[in-house]
Amino acid sequence: NLWAQTAALRRGFEMVPIARIRASLDEHRAIRRAIGRKDFARAALLVVAHERDAGAALVASLKSLQGTVQKASQG
Repeated sequence: NLWAQTAALRRGFEMVPIARIRASLDEHRAIRRAIGRKDFARAALLVVAHERDAGAALVASLKSLQGTVQKASQG
């Protein structure tokens, strides 16, 4: 259901540092500008870079969380 999907999405964003959210917004704006100029090759490159950077940020957040959980379980 839509509510469950929205809640899951919101939980995912809670793990993302605010600086990454701001960078993501800037990336989305750049993608939209490229599309608006009909520069689809540039837009495609920006989408690939955005997805790579977002994925790397998520992996870093998950690793950080994993380290926190491991320390707590040992403590």
